[in-house]
Amino acid sequence: MAATEETRRQLFETVRDHLGEPAAEQLMAVTIPANTELATRQDLDLLRAEMHVDMAALRGEMAEHRAATTKAISDLEQRVMELGADLSAHSAATTKAVSDLGRQMDRMRAELYRAVIPLLAAVVGVVVYLTR
Repeated sequence: MAATEETRRQLFETVRDHLGEPAAEQLMAVTIPANTELATRQDLDLLRAEMHVDMAALRGEMAEHRAATTKAISDLEQRVMELGADLSAHSAATTKAVSDLGRQMDRMRAELYRAVIPLLAAVVGVVVYLTR
C-alpha cells in the first residue's frame, strides 16, 4: 500500500500519542515521504542494459575514429614520403641546371676572350702603327 501524506500524518499522530513526539519525529525521519519515486530492481536492470548498449555503441564509434585516424596518419606519411622524393628530384634538377649554367658561362667567357684578345691586339697594332 502506497503511503499518502494523509496516512503519514495519521501514523505520526498515532505514534506520537503512544510513544511521544520524539519517537514520532524519528519515525517520520526514517520513512519515505509520500509521492516519492523509488527505483526498482527492474528499473536498475533496464538502466544497466541501456548503459551496456550505449557503451558498446561508444566503443564502436571510438574504433571507427581510431581506424580513420590511423588511415589519415598513414596517408599523411605517404604524402610526406612523396613530397620528400619530389623535393629530392627538384633539388637534383636544380643542381644540374646550375652546373650546366656554370659550364655555359665558362664557354661564353672563353669565346669572349678568343674574340676580344685578337681585337685588342689589332687595336694595339693600329695605335702603334699610327703613333710612329
